[in-house]
Amino acid sequence: MDGRSGKRRVTMHDVARRAGVSQSTVSLVVNNNPIVATETRDRVSRAIEELGFRANRSARTLRGAPSKTIGFVTNQMATSPFAGRTILGAQEVAWKHGHVLLVVDVGDSVELTDTAVSLLLDQDVAGIIYAAMTPKSIYVPAALRDVPFIVVNADPRGIEEFPLVDAGNYDGGVLAARTLLAAGHRRLLFLTGEPENPVTGDRERGFRDVLALLPADAVEFRVSYGTYEISSGYRRMRAEIEKAAWWPSAIFAANDRVALGVIQALSEAGRRVPEDMSLLGYDDQPALADQVHPALTTITLPHLEMGQLAVNALLEQIGSGVRGGRVVAHPKLIVRESIRVIGPSLEPPQSESAAAPASAPGRRTRKGRPSRPSADRGIMH
Repeated sequence: MDGRSGKRRVTMHDVARRAGVSQSTVSLVVNNNPIVATETRDRVSRAIEELGFRANRSARTLRGAPSKTIGFVTNQMATSPFAGRTILGAQEVAWKHGHVLLVVDVGDSVELTDTAVSLLLDQDVAGIIYAAMTPKSIYVPAALRDVPFIVVNADPRGIEEFPLVDAGNYDGGVLAARTLLAAGHRRLLFLTGEPENPVTGDRERGFRDVLALLPADAVEFRVSYGTYEISSGYRRMRAEIEKAAWWPSAIFAANDRVALGVIQALSEAGRRVPEDMSLLGYDDQPALADQVHPALTTITLPHLEMGQLAVNALLEQIGSGVRGGRVVAHPKLIVRESIRVIGPSLEPPQSESAAAPASAPGRRTRKGRPSRPSADRGIMH
Protein backbone atom coordinates (compact mmCIF):
# COMPACT_ATOMS: atom_id res chain seq x y z
CA MET A 1 0.00 0.00 0.00
CA ASP A 2 1.05 3.62 -0.59
CA GLY A 3 1.17 5.12 2.87
CA ARG A 4 0.02 8.54 1.67
CA SER A 5 -2.85 7.64 -0.64
CA GLY A 6 -3.99 4.27 0.71
CA LYS A 7 -3.79 2.85 -2.81
CA ARG A 8 -1.92 -0.36 -3.68
CA ARG A 9 1.56 0.39 -4.99
CA VAL A 10 2.04 -0.43 -8.64
CA THR A 11 4.57 -3.25 -8.98
CA MET A 12 6.85 -4.45 -11.73
CA HIS A 13 4.51 -7.42 -12.11
CA ASP A 14 1.66 -5.00 -12.96
CA VAL A 15 3.81 -3.34 -15.62
CA ALA A 16 4.78 -6.72 -17.07
CA ARG A 17 1.17 -7.79 -17.32
CA ARG A 18 0.12 -4.52 -18.96
CA ALA A 19 2.99 -4.67 -21.49
CA GLY A 20 2.62 -8.41 -22.17
CA VAL A 21 6.21 -9.22 -21.22
CA SER A 22 8.02 -10.97 -18.39
CA GLN A 23 8.85 -9.23 -15.14
CA SER A 24 12.54 -9.65 -15.89
CA THR A 25 12.10 -7.80 -19.21
CA VAL A 26 10.57 -4.88 -17.32
CA SER A 27 13.63 -4.87 -15.05
CA LEU A 28 15.92 -4.75 -18.08
CA VAL A 29 14.05 -1.78 -19.51
CA VAL A 30 14.01 0.07 -16.18
CA ASN A 31 17.76 -0.47 -15.92
CA ASN A 32 18.33 0.71 -19.49
CA ASN A 33 19.89 -2.61 -20.54
CA PRO A 34 20.73 -2.59 -24.27
CA ILE A 35 19.66 -6.19 -24.96
CA VAL A 36 15.92 -5.32 -25.07
CA ALA A 37 14.46 -4.76 -28.54
CA THR A 38 13.30 -1.20 -29.29
CA GLU A 39 9.64 -2.17 -29.84
CA THR A 40 9.53 -4.07 -26.55
CA ARG A 41 11.26 -1.23 -24.71
CA ASP A 42 8.68 1.26 -26.03
CA ARG A 43 5.80 -0.99 -24.98
CA VAL A 44 7.17 -1.35 -21.46
CA SER A 45 7.87 2.39 -21.21
CA ARG A 46 4.25 3.16 -22.15
CA ALA A 47 3.00 0.75 -19.49
CA ILE A 48 5.23 2.38 -16.89
CA GLU A 49 3.87 5.80 -17.77
CA GLU A 50 0.24 4.66 -17.87
CA LEU A 51 0.42 2.90 -14.51
CA GLY A 52 2.61 5.49 -12.79
CA PHE A 53 5.10 2.85 -11.76
CA ARG A 54 7.66 4.57 -9.51
CA ALA A 55 7.37 7.56 -11.81
CA ASN A 56 10.31 9.60 -10.54
CA ARG A 57 12.71 6.69 -10.18
CA SER A 58 11.73 5.07 -13.46
CA ALA A 59 11.98 8.35 -15.34
CA ARG A 60 15.49 8.75 -14.02
CA THR A 61 16.59 5.30 -15.14
CA LEU A 62 14.97 5.66 -18.52
CA ARG A 63 16.96 8.85 -19.07
CA GLY A 64 20.12 6.75 -18.92
CA ALA A 65 21.06 6.41 -15.24
CA PRO A 66 20.89 2.64 -14.60
CA SER A 67 20.36 1.06 -11.22
CA LYS A 68 23.34 0.98 -8.89
CA THR A 69 22.09 -1.99 -6.87
CA ILE A 70 23.26 -5.58 -7.40
CA GLY A 71 21.23 -8.47 -6.01
CA PHE A 72 23.23 -11.19 -4.24
CA VAL A 73 21.35 -14.44 -3.56
CA THR A 74 23.02 -17.21 -1.58
CA ASN A 75 22.22 -20.42 0.25
CA GLN A 76 23.65 -20.21 3.79
CA MET A 77 26.78 -18.31 2.78
CA ALA A 78 25.71 -15.17 4.64
CA THR A 79 25.90 -17.01 7.96
CA SER A 80 29.37 -18.51 7.35
CA PRO A 81 32.40 -16.42 8.34
CA PHE A 82 34.54 -18.57 6.02
CA ALA A 83 32.45 -18.65 2.83
CA GLY A 84 31.08 -15.21 3.68
CA ARG A 85 34.32 -13.79 2.31
CA THR A 86 32.71 -14.20 -1.11
CA ILE A 87 30.18 -11.55 -0.07
CA LEU A 88 33.01 -9.35 1.23
CA GLY A 89 34.88 -9.61 -2.06
CA ALA A 90 31.75 -8.81 -4.04
CA GLN A 91 30.97 -5.85 -1.82
CA GLU A 92 34.49 -4.41 -2.19
CA VAL A 93 34.29 -4.38 -5.99
CA ALA A 94 30.68 -3.18 -6.02
CA TRP A 95 31.56 -0.18 -3.84
CA LYS A 96 34.57 0.58 -6.01
CA HIS A 97 32.25 0.94 -9.01
CA GLY A 98 29.59 2.91 -7.18
CA HIS A 99 27.19 0.01 -6.62
CA VAL A 100 25.67 -1.44 -3.48
CA LEU A 101 25.00 -5.11 -2.75
CA LEU A 102 21.57 -6.29 -1.63
CA VAL A 103 22.11 -9.72 0.00
CA VAL A 104 19.38 -12.34 0.49
CA ASP A 105 20.05 -15.77 2.03
CA VAL A 106 17.47 -18.32 0.85
CA GLY A 107 18.86 -21.54 2.32
CA ASP A 108 17.84 -24.45 0.09
CA SER A 109 14.24 -23.30 -0.39
CA VAL A 110 12.90 -23.11 -3.95
CA GLU A 111 9.99 -21.00 -2.73
CA LEU A 112 12.28 -18.52 -0.98
CA THR A 113 14.52 -18.36 -4.05
CA ASP A 114 11.56 -17.46 -6.28
CA THR A 115 10.38 -14.86 -3.77
CA ALA A 116 13.84 -13.36 -3.33
CA VAL A 117 14.44 -13.04 -7.07
CA SER A 118 11.01 -11.48 -7.56
CA LEU A 119 11.63 -8.94 -4.80
CA LEU A 120 15.09 -8.09 -6.12
CA LEU A 121 13.72 -7.51 -9.61
CA ASP A 122 10.99 -5.37 -8.08
CA GLN A 123 13.78 -3.30 -6.51
CA ASP A 124 15.15 -2.63 -10.01
CA VAL A 125 18.50 -4.33 -9.40
CA ALA A 126 20.97 -4.03 -12.24
CA GLY A 127 21.78 -7.74 -12.13
CA ILE A 128 21.86 -10.75 -9.83
CA ILE A 129 24.64 -12.98 -8.47
CA TYR A 130 23.74 -16.44 -7.14
CA ALA A 131 26.55 -17.74 -4.90
CA ALA A 132 26.41 -21.32 -3.62
CA MET A 133 27.87 -22.24 -0.24
CA THR A 134 29.25 -25.46 -1.74
CA PRO A 135 29.44 -26.65 -5.36
CA LYS A 136 26.08 -28.40 -5.60
CA SER A 137 23.11 -28.25 -7.95
CA ILE A 138 21.09 -25.07 -7.59
CA TYR A 139 17.60 -24.02 -8.64
CA VAL A 140 17.59 -21.14 -11.13
CA PRO A 141 14.24 -19.27 -11.40
CA ALA A 142 13.05 -18.73 -14.95
CA ALA A 143 13.09 -14.95 -14.46
CA LEU A 144 16.87 -14.98 -14.25
CA ARG A 145 17.19 -16.14 -17.85
CA ASP A 146 16.31 -12.62 -19.03
CA VAL A 147 18.46 -10.47 -16.73
CA PRO A 148 22.20 -10.00 -16.21
CA PHE A 149 23.04 -12.98 -14.02
CA ILE A 150 26.07 -14.97 -12.91
CA VAL A 151 26.53 -18.08 -10.77
CA VAL A 152 29.32 -18.51 -8.21
CA ASN A 153 30.74 -21.82 -6.93
CA ALA A 154 27.82 -24.01 -8.04
CA ASP A 155 27.74 -27.37 -9.77
CA PRO A 156 27.75 -26.34 -13.46
CA ARG A 157 25.84 -29.41 -14.60
CA GLY A 158 22.42 -28.40 -15.89
CA ILE A 159 23.09 -24.66 -15.87
CA GLU A 160 25.70 -24.49 -18.63
CA GLU A 161 23.89 -21.56 -20.29
CA PHE A 162 24.82 -19.22 -17.44
CA PRO A 163 28.20 -17.58 -16.76
CA LEU A 164 29.99 -19.21 -13.82
CA VAL A 165 32.75 -18.19 -11.43
CA ASP A 166 34.63 -21.42 -10.78
CA ALA A 167 36.63 -22.03 -7.58
CA GLY A 168 39.55 -23.44 -9.58
CA ASN A 169 39.44 -26.90 -8.04
CA TYR A 170 41.17 -28.49 -11.03
CA ASP A 171 44.05 -26.03 -10.68
CA GLY A 172 44.08 -26.74 -6.96
CA GLY A 173 44.60 -30.43 -7.70
CA VAL A 174 47.45 -29.55 -10.04
CA LEU A 175 49.03 -27.35 -7.38
CA ALA A 176 48.68 -30.10 -4.76
CA ALA A 177 50.46 -32.65 -6.94
CA ARG A 178 53.27 -30.27 -7.80
CA THR A 179 53.70 -29.27 -4.15
CA LEU A 180 54.17 -32.85 -2.94
CA LEU A 181 56.34 -33.83 -5.90
CA ALA A 182 58.53 -30.78 -5.31
CA ALA A 183 59.21 -32.12 -1.80
CA GLY A 184 60.38 -35.46 -3.26
CA HIS A 185 57.38 -37.61 -2.26
CA ARG A 186 56.84 -40.80 -4.29
CA ARG A 187 54.09 -42.56 -2.29
CA LEU A 188 50.99 -40.38 -2.26
CA LEU A 189 47.53 -40.92 -0.77
CA PHE A 190 44.57 -38.68 -1.62
CA LEU A 191 41.91 -38.75 1.13
CA THR A 192 39.20 -37.09 -0.91
CA GLY A 193 35.44 -36.58 -0.68
CA GLU A 194 32.45 -38.28 -2.24
CA PRO A 195 33.13 -39.55 -5.78
CA GLU A 196 29.93 -37.95 -7.13
CA ASN A 197 30.93 -34.51 -5.83
CA PRO A 198 32.24 -32.31 -8.70
CA VAL A 199 34.91 -30.86 -6.39
CA THR A 200 36.27 -34.36 -5.78
CA GLY A 201 36.44 -35.07 -9.49
CA ASP A 202 38.06 -31.78 -10.45
CA ARG A 203 40.81 -32.00 -7.84
CA GLU A 204 41.57 -35.65 -8.56
CA ARG A 205 41.69 -34.96 -12.29
CA GLY A 206 44.14 -32.09 -11.80
CA PHE A 207 46.34 -34.25 -9.57
CA ARG A 208 46.34 -37.17 -11.99
CA ASP A 209 47.08 -34.94 -14.98
CA VAL A 210 50.36 -33.90 -13.34
CA LEU A 211 51.26 -37.49 -12.47
CA ALA A 212 50.58 -38.48 -16.09
CA LEU A 213 53.56 -36.34 -17.12
CA LEU A 214 55.92 -38.56 -15.11
CA PRO A 215 57.37 -41.97 -16.05
CA ALA A 216 54.88 -44.76 -15.35
CA ASP A 217 56.57 -46.12 -12.21
CA ALA A 218 57.87 -42.84 -10.78
CA VAL A 219 55.10 -42.42 -8.19
CA GLU A 220 52.64 -44.64 -6.31
CA PHE A 221 49.28 -42.88 -6.00
CA ARG A 222 46.17 -44.14 -4.24
CA VAL A 223 42.77 -42.56 -3.65
CA SER A 224 40.38 -43.07 -0.74
CA TYR A 225 36.84 -41.68 -1.04
CA GLY A 226 34.83 -40.52 1.94
CA THR A 227 33.31 -37.25 3.18
CA TYR A 228 34.70 -33.82 3.92
CA GLU A 229 34.33 -34.16 7.70
CA ILE A 230 36.92 -34.52 10.48
CA SER A 231 35.56 -37.95 11.42
CA SER A 232 36.05 -39.23 7.87
CA GLY A 233 39.71 -38.22 7.87
CA TYR A 234 40.19 -39.85 11.26
CA ARG A 235 38.51 -43.15 10.30
CA ARG A 236 40.33 -43.52 7.03
CA MET A 237 43.70 -42.71 8.57
CA ARG A 238 43.08 -45.26 11.33
CA ALA A 239 42.30 -47.85 8.65
CA GLU A 240 45.58 -47.08 6.87
CA ILE A 241 47.51 -47.40 10.13
CA GLU A 242 45.88 -50.75 10.95
CA LYS A 243 46.52 -52.19 7.48
CA ALA A 244 50.20 -51.20 7.58
CA ALA A 245 50.70 -52.97 4.24
CA TRP A 246 51.42 -49.77 2.32
CA TRP A 247 52.52 -46.54 3.92
CA PRO A 248 52.42 -43.23 2.03
CA SER A 249 55.04 -40.58 2.64
CA ALA A 250 52.52 -37.78 2.04
CA ILE A 251 48.76 -37.30 2.18
CA PHE A 252 46.66 -34.80 0.24
CA ALA A 253 43.54 -34.23 2.34
CA ALA A 254 40.19 -33.27 0.84
CA ASN A 255 40.09 -30.21 3.09
CA ASP A 256 41.55 -28.90 6.33
CA ARG A 257 38.90 -30.69 8.38
CA VAL A 258 39.88 -34.05 6.92
CA ALA A 259 43.52 -33.13 7.57
CA LEU A 260 42.69 -32.50 11.24
CA GLY A 261 41.22 -35.99 11.48
CA VAL A 262 44.42 -37.38 9.98
CA ILE A 263 46.55 -35.56 12.56
CA GLN A 264 44.38 -36.93 15.39
CA ALA A 265 44.67 -40.52 14.14
CA LEU A 266 48.43 -40.27 13.62
CA SER A 267 48.90 -38.74 17.07
CA GLU A 268 47.01 -41.60 18.73
CA ALA A 269 49.31 -44.04 16.92
CA GLY A 270 52.41 -42.23 18.13
CA ARG A 271 53.26 -40.82 14.71
CA ARG A 272 53.97 -37.21 13.92
CA VAL A 273 53.42 -34.72 11.10
CA PRO A 274 55.64 -34.01 9.20
CA GLU A 275 58.35 -36.29 10.65
CA ASP A 276 56.46 -39.53 9.89
CA MET A 277 53.95 -38.23 7.36
CA SER A 278 53.71 -35.05 5.31
CA LEU A 279 50.22 -33.59 5.07
CA LEU A 280 48.66 -31.09 2.67
CA GLY A 281 45.23 -29.59 3.35
CA TYR A 282 42.78 -27.57 1.29
CA ASP A 283 40.66 -24.46 2.03
CA ASP A 284 42.96 -22.57 4.45
CA GLN A 285 40.02 -22.51 6.84
CA PRO A 286 40.33 -19.70 9.41
CA ALA A 287 40.89 -20.70 13.05
CA LEU A 288 41.82 -24.21 11.94
CA ALA A 289 44.65 -24.42 9.40
CA ASP A 290 46.92 -22.01 11.26
CA GLN A 291 45.92 -23.14 14.77
CA VAL A 292 46.54 -26.89 14.70
CA HIS A 293 49.93 -28.36 15.58
CA PRO A 294 51.80 -28.53 13.35
CA ALA A 295 50.36 -25.58 11.44
CA LEU A 296 48.89 -26.90 8.23
CA THR A 297 50.35 -26.28 4.80
CA THR A 298 47.25 -25.92 2.66
CA ILE A 299 45.73 -24.59 -0.55
CA THR A 300 43.29 -21.70 -0.41
CA LEU A 301 39.67 -21.91 -1.46
CA PRO A 302 39.58 -18.41 -3.01
CA HIS A 303 36.25 -17.12 -1.65
CA LEU A 304 37.29 -13.45 -1.64
CA GLU A 305 38.50 -13.59 -5.23
CA MET A 306 35.34 -15.38 -6.37
CA GLY A 307 33.23 -12.52 -5.06
CA GLN A 308 35.45 -9.97 -6.76
CA LEU A 309 35.40 -11.83 -10.07
CA ALA A 310 31.62 -12.22 -9.91
CA VAL A 311 30.92 -8.49 -9.63
CA ASN A 312 33.47 -7.59 -12.31
CA ALA A 313 31.95 -10.15 -14.70
CA LEU A 314 28.41 -9.03 -13.92
CA LEU A 315 29.20 -5.36 -14.46
CA GLU A 316 30.78 -6.23 -17.81
CA GLN A 317 27.66 -8.20 -18.72
CA ILE A 318 25.42 -5.29 -17.70
CA GLY A 319 27.45 -2.86 -19.77
CA SER A 320 27.71 -4.97 -22.91
CA GLY A 321 24.42 -6.86 -22.82
CA VAL A 322 26.40 -10.02 -23.61
CA ARG A 323 26.84 -12.97 -21.27
CA GLY A 324 30.41 -14.13 -20.86
CA GLY A 325 31.75 -17.61 -20.20
CA ARG A 326 33.35 -19.30 -17.23
CA VAL A 327 35.73 -17.33 -15.01
CA VAL A 328 38.21 -19.31 -12.91
CA ALA A 329 39.57 -18.18 -9.54
CA HIS A 330 43.13 -19.00 -8.50
CA PRO A 331 43.90 -21.23 -5.49
CA LYS A 332 47.18 -20.40 -3.73
CA LEU A 333 49.59 -22.49 -1.71
CA ILE A 334 49.98 -21.41 1.93
CA VAL A 335 53.22 -22.84 3.29
CA ARG A 336 53.34 -23.64 7.00
CA GLU A 337 54.79 -26.65 8.83
CA SER A 338 53.14 -29.91 7.74
CA ILE A 339 55.24 -30.91 4.69
CA ARG A 340 58.80 -32.20 4.91
CA VAL A 341 61.22 -32.32 1.98
CA ILE A 342 62.47 -35.91 1.75
CA GLY A 343 64.33 -35.95 -1.55
CA PRO A 344 64.97 -34.22 -4.86
CA SER A 345 62.04 -32.70 -6.70
CA LEU A 346 60.05 -34.99 -9.00
CA GLU A 347 58.03 -32.24 -10.68
CA PRO A 348 57.57 -32.37 -14.44
CA PRO A 349 58.91 -29.28 -16.25
CA GLN A 350 56.73 -26.19 -16.16
CA SER A 351 56.23 -26.21 -19.93
CA GLU A 352 54.49 -29.58 -19.77
CA SER A 353 51.53 -28.42 -17.66
CA ALA A 354 49.11 -25.52 -17.64
CA ALA A 355 49.92 -24.81 -14.01
CA ALA A 356 53.38 -23.65 -13.00
CA PRO A 357 55.44 -25.73 -10.56
CA ALA A 358 55.22 -25.12 -6.84
CA SER A 359 58.29 -24.29 -4.79
CA ALA A 360 59.24 -27.10 -2.43
CA PRO A 361 57.58 -26.22 0.90
CA GLY A 362 59.80 -25.81 3.92
CA ARG A 363 59.01 -24.87 7.50
CA ARG A 364 57.43 -21.45 8.03
CA THR A 365 55.80 -19.43 10.78
CA ARG A 366 52.48 -20.65 12.19
CA LYS A 367 50.69 -17.73 10.58
CA GLY A 368 51.78 -18.89 7.14
CA ARG A 369 51.99 -17.02 3.86
CA PRO A 370 51.58 -17.66 0.17
CA SER A 371 54.61 -19.48 -1.20
CA ARG A 372 56.99 -17.52 -3.41
CA PRO A 373 58.67 -18.69 -6.60
CA SER A 374 62.39 -19.33 -6.56
CA ALA A 375 64.64 -17.92 -9.23
CA ASP A 376 63.96 -20.72 -11.69
CA ARG A 377 60.49 -21.92 -10.84
CA GLY A 378 57.17 -20.14 -10.35
CA ILE A 379 53.82 -20.73 -8.76
CA MET A 380 50.58 -20.16 -10.59
CA HIS A 381 48.32 -17.89 -8.53
